Amino acid sequence: MSDFDCNGSTLATYSTLTTEKCFYVSSAINFEYRNIIVDTFNTGLHGAVQGCSLAIYNTTIQNSVANGILIEGANLKHGYCNFLNNLISIYVKSGTSLQLEMLNSRFDVATGKTGIQYDRATTTYSLFVIESNSFTGTGVSTYTSGFDFTNQADVEIRILGNAGIEDSSPYAQVNFDANATTTPCATLNTFVKVLGTNSSSVFKKFSADGVNNRMKYLSAFARKFTLSVHGTMTCNGNGRSFWMYIYKNGNTVLNGGRTKITINTSGQFQEFSIKAIVPSSSISQNDFFEIYVVPVASNGGNTITVED
Repeated sequence: MSDFDCNGSTLATYSTLTTEKCFYVSSAINFEYRNIIVDTFNTGLHGAVQGCSLAIYNTTIQNSVANGILIEGANLKHGYCNFLNNLISIYVKSGTSLQLEMLNSRFDVATGKTGIQYDRATTTYSLFVIESNSFTGTGVSTYTSGFDFTNQADVEIRILGNAGIEDSSPYAQVNFDANATTTPCATLNTFVKVLGTNSSSVFKKFSADGVNNRMKYLSAFARKFTLSVHGTMTCNGNGRSFWMYIYKNGNTVLNGGRTKITINTSGQFQEFSIKAIVPSSSISQNDFFEIYVVPVASNGGNTITVED
């Protein structure tokens, strides 16, 4: 279906009814739309059945009173489209194992309106990509809504290279500000997890897993990571040396992920930094990373305190 314009009525009451749709797809077959303008309907295009597939190219959908595109079971792929001044340009409302590719398009989102809205509670997907789009708006507008990359259900959604919105690339930050919890570490060459309470944290496709001093990777997509640690450490003994490690899964030292610290005087604050590269071949879903300490020599009951 291609090369025509669909203009809703100019009557003041038109497009206020949910039945006033330009295209309504209720059969589990494939539809392709090209070079079409859809203007002033309640909903421009409604994929209303599980298993149908909508492919939309070089199309403009604008001034929709409710939804530019409403997905209730349909797969969707669009490219080189314009979504202009719709209440919700694309609403992924429901469906099972959906394949959704939203590519190379423009979203012009006015005050009080939304670019892409997603309902996690009623939607599952096998592919969900939002890539190389442009989001612009005026006033208080919402470019995307419903996404939560600390939620396991959303971690395989890929949002990449879009102007106006943040990527969904994995990220984690854990802070031990003003930590006062001590870590006993008296036994030579014994790995001990650093104790403390997370004072703050930021996670995207990671989680704390309900545990302090932990970052757990949630996605099944293997990728290269850089892990960096910066903090200060004190000890209640004099002339003590320790190795600090980034430890994976409580049993694996990361290549390069260690630094040696010497504290000359009890109570002295000693800064330290650790940086490790984790290649994609060494990361799997649910791997977790923590900071461990190892005494270089027997410390006679000494404890350390780590904060950042």
